Amino acid sequence: MRVLSIIISVTIITLLYWQIDISKVIHVFLQVNLTWLFLGLVLVIPITLLTAVRLTFLSIPSNKINYFDALKLILAASVMNLVLPSKMGDLAKGVFIVKDKKINYSQALPLVVFEKISDLLALLLWCVIGLIFLQNYSDFYIFLLSMSSVFLTIGILTICSKSFTNHIFSLIMSMLPKRFVFSVSAFQKGWFEAIDFIKKDKRKVWTLFLLSIFLWFLHLLQIWLFIFSLSSNVDFVVSLAITPIAIFAGLIPLTFSGIGTRDFAFIYFYSAYFPAATGAALGILATLRYVIPAIAGIPFFYHYLKKKK
Repeated sequence: MRVLSIIISVTIITLLYWQIDISKVIHVFLQVNLTWLFLGLVLVIPITLLTAVRLTFLSIPSNKINYFDALKLILAASVMNLVLPSKMGDLAKGVFIVKDKKINYSQALPLVVFEKISDLLALLLWCVIGLIFLQNYSDFYIFLLSMSSVFLTIGILTICSKSFTNHIFSLIMSMLPKRFVFSVSAFQKGWFEAIDFIKKDKRKVWTLFLLSIFLWFLHLLQIWLFIFSLSSNVDFVVSLAITPIAIFAGLIPLTFSGIGTRDFAFIYFYSAYFPAATGAALGILATLRYVIPAIAGIPFFYHYLKKKK
């Protein structure tokens, strides 16, 4: 699967740069505003630190994670995100928690899946807000707004309604071979344990989602700073609508770390605002957001790899 993702990424990138004059992309980088670029890159630090705060906040008493351990887990997972599609490296945190805390998968996986879902819901919310304020009434953008709203609603129900979630788990178990049913049932138990713990404190629930929303605001601000550094006149509201779509394109589980699909989305959706060469440069800068924490996470990644099962 990983080899296929790399092949697809290389194919898309090759086709893109076949159509784009590479010298123009180089020219865009030569004209970059270093101040805005630096500010965008520096945002990697507070984003990573706050993501660790959220993981610590999410952990329940039976598998409490201190802040430094959470930070190590975030950085180690960043290494996996660089080589796996759909940021699936985030789910590797469950494996690392199992190795580090000596607990079973049914307790660890719901924690990281819950974190992943809160992440996706926050991004969907910004996507919906951006598309509403963009006021683009073309059929395509109305379709994107409708789909974003539907997935946002389903995600909220998955967290808030046990009845709805039970139906989802029942549907999944009915479709899987019997040998997997026990594992899904154990995961379901861990999932409800995590939800029950968080729902006991309403303030905790709101803090969790506000933190996720703020984190994605920082992500979107970071990419807008990248756009601004490339000397492009794009309003933040426009970026707020288009950038989440490009990020979701990068999460399609086909390519290597979203490279290719994300670049294409930046070029296509921003074509009305700047040339393809600038879109390609933006795609490269967006990939740097994953590369920097991944480099910092290499020592921690090897630390977890060396731990016995």
